[in-house]
Amino acid sequence: MIEDCAKEGKEADELIKIFTSFISDEISDFNIDLYYQNTDYIECSYKEGKLLA
Repeated sequence: MIEDCAKEGKEADELIKIFTSFISDEISDFNIDLYYQNTDYIECSYKEGKLLA
């Protein structure tokens, strides 16, 4: 996801953005199944700024 979302040379910045975004908290919530979802779904949700239905 980092490589897909980051501009070349900005991978470290993207890593920080992802880990400080809502998606990191959602993935860490093991009461929901986001951790087990397809990585494309997680990436699209991150890009949209919300979990997709």
